[in-house]
Amino acid sequence: MYLAAGTKCGESKENYSFVARQPIVDIDLRVVGYELLFRKRGDSTACIEDDLTSTLSVLSTTLVDFGLEKLTEGSLCFINCSEDFLKSPALLLMPPERFVLEILETCVITPTLIETCRSLRERGFKIALDDVCAYTSEMAQLLSDVDIVKVDWLTIHPDERVKICRSLSSAGKKVLAEKIEEWSAFHQAREAGATLFQGYFFSRPEIHSRRKISTPAEAVILVMQLIVDDASRHRLVRAVERSPLLLAKLLKLASSVAMVSGPDYEGLCSTDSALQVVGNGRLFQWCALILYVDELSLEDEALSFLALQRSCLMVSYVTHHYPEEKSLLPSARLTGAISVLDIKYGRQPACFWYELPLAENICAALIEGSGHLGEALVFAKSMEISI
Repeated sequence: MYLAAGTKCGESKENYSFVARQPIVDIDLRVVGYELLFRKRGDSTACIEDDLTSTLSVLSTTLVDFGLEKLTEGSLCFINCSEDFLKSPALLLMPPERFVLEILETCVITPTLIETCRSLRERGFKIALDDVCAYTSEMAQLLSDVDIVKVDWLTIHPDERVKICRSLSSAGKKVLAEKIEEWSAFHQAREAGATLFQGYFFSRPEIHSRRKISTPAEAVILVMQLIVDDASRHRLVRAVERSPLLLAKLLKLASSVAMVSGPDYEGLCSTDSALQVVGNGRLFQWCALILYVDELSLEDEALSFLALQRSCLMVSYVTHHYPEEKSLLPSARLTGAISVLDIKYGRQPACFWYELPLAENICAALIEGSGHLGEALVFAKSMEISI
């Protein structure tokens, strides 16, 4: 039986989120990006019933369940886009510098689509045309607002390949030869002027999985309502911290956004810092995406209570023992609130916590019980035992 990377043998696939990635390479066979592909239950091929829903699922899984950096290793992300998705507020969640939006071949080229692509490029996105089989007058209308053209190497007649590639190159577009399945095809595409390549010759799509972080609808809706009410940051922090599962998702989203800022990024030290990175507008759209894509479940009430109890005990400990270090308080609150998630998801602590975008002192507390935060966490756990 085939198991996607990250899936435990004997466990239901319903408990996991899946996404496939296929590398895109340059002339020197260096990976420059990955196309992210929808996979419902870890199947080797996609079963797409609706383009918009599939893309939203890929986006949610990438940004929230995996984290952008973990899945793409700093490379560009190519993602299939229907015309509906190009108009979706979900685009607000995506760091433009990291995404290439592939216009599906099913999209009709209209003045509206052209204007949409122009606007998205102005925001920093790169635009690609997917599955191009011929150089048409309709496609030519859109070329000035496109960065990359993906040429379907298998479908195009051999006599037409060179002509199409040279026409696109002369128009200043990068040519990506896709469906390259053997060395001779790679050599021919390179000679024709293609500079990017994708296909089974380089790698089949790799399926990756993560245990689902299913979020209670009540917690998501509460956060959305607070944003609508223009509530204080303090109230938003409290609402997010009431749901450890929602908090874990927020941290991964914040990481996906913050990593774009470059090498100066040092990790998140509090729920408040994560909310600052994300911003209220992006946070609201993200909540809407969770409600639409996630299979919502009832949260484990005992787990939530334990996390909240640890959070309160840690804050009390830090307040009493380190009253001068006010900056430790939000970190103590965050550490306690997420401290049981590795148990929830059945992961080894070192692996689980290092995958989250946490400050070093928080990771040290969670993994080793060291530092001031580690002391506070050990104290909170000892109180559980005594109770």
